Amino acid sequence: MKVRIVTPAPPGSWKGNRVTALRWARILRELGHRVVLEQEYRGGRCDLLVALHARRSFPSVQRFRQRHPDLPLVVALTGTDLYEDLGTSADAKRSLELASRLVVLQPLGLLELPEGLRHKARAIYQSAEPPSGRVAVARDAFQVCVIGHLRPVKDPFRTALAARLLPSASKIRIVHLGAALSPDMAERARAEAASNPRYRWLGERPRGQALRVLAGSRLLVLTSRLEGGANVISEALAAGVPILSSRIPGSIGLLGSDYPGYFPAGDAEALAALLARAEADEAFYRTLANWCGRLKPLVDPARERASWDSLLAELNAQREGCVGKEPPAMRPGFTLIEGSRDEQLAAFARDVKAGLTGSPKRLPCRYFYDHEGSRLFDAICALPDYYIPQAETEILRARAAEVAGLCPDGTLLVELGSGSAVKTRILIEALLRRRTCTI
Repeated sequence: MKVRIVTPAPPGSWKGNRVTALRWARILRELGHRVVLEQEYRGGRCDLLVALHARRSFPSVQRFRQRHPDLPLVVALTGTDLYEDLGTSADAKRSLELASRLVVLQPLGLLELPEGLRHKARAIYQSAEPPSGRVAVARDAFQVCVIGHLRPVKDPFRTALAARLLPSASKIRIVHLGAALSPDMAERARAEAASNPRYRWLGERPRGQALRVLAGSRLLVLTSRLEGGANVISEALAAGVPILSSRIPGSIGLLGSDYPGYFPAGDAEALAALLARAEADEAFYRTLANWCGRLKPLVDPARERASWDSLLAELNAQREGCVGKEPPAMRPGFTLIEGSRDEQLAAFARDVKAGLTGSPKRLPCRYFYDHEGSRLFDAICALPDYYIPQAETEILRARAAEVAGLCPDGTLLVELGSGSAVKTRILIEALLRRRTCTI
């Protein structure tokens, strides 16, 4: 396919949208597609448009859909558009309606979408790799890294303010990387660095250099008031650096609801207490490190590449007519009960009455998996807290070729309920590579 990726972030920028767009371009090229990256769609030929940010990219989304009503269009919601614009911007809402598919960067993002559009959405974790070569961790200080441009939504000086509240014996030093997006922000950063011996502002640095600073730190702190799913969390997980984060949905969707490193957004005192604890309490620091270590597979580049491969295959199949309407079991209100509409409702009433008057209370699970229930269950399966599907997927990826190797020619594979078929596909592809099996 020829793919155009539109991002509002300009060339040379290290804003999150640009970093994401560059990574997706690389992934799609690795999958064999031709990719053009631009700030705005102006009418060039392509087979697919991927637009980052529902509001800012709306002119491109609208122009593409007007010229190509039948071609696939993916709109990625990356931050403020998901957690702010959908409630206020008609353009953002219209982008979602025009899209063939929506992409969010962590599974809780699915719940922010209008209910009638969630069926189009897929959660794709952003991947990252640690910097190459060995990176020495600072020994003369407990280095804490902040990576983020200086703008209000990032609450960029919260870590510096928290550092001022630390005891005098603390060896914590804050290193902040990110461009000031206004003269006032730059002046404040310079003033803070001049008056706060624990704080250094390094400004914007090349991504590779920033990642080496991160890898050489003991902690990453994310203070944002909202995020769609921060790139820097993925980068910290890949580099093995524990994280302290404001408790916002974009971070909870990546780190899990029970992660012990959260503080209330905007609360410098709570952040200072966590910083002091991470420095002084070895068991607490190890808990953070172990938790983040378990999440590292989420940001494996192979996982993100497989997610995009699956999404493009889905779009291609739909375009070629291989995928029609949703099967009956996925339609809203379909309950898998035979009979007329009145008979179905009567059976439903009997089941509900029996279940809710019984002990323990219960409902047949067939009533949960209408179209929306199935989407929500897929979102739950992608949460870090619900590790079972992820563990199963990792095992299958590691062992699918071995399983296929044990199957003789003519083996018949029968699937007794595939759900979203994410795990089934791994085994099917391994068997097809050997061409020993009838599906």
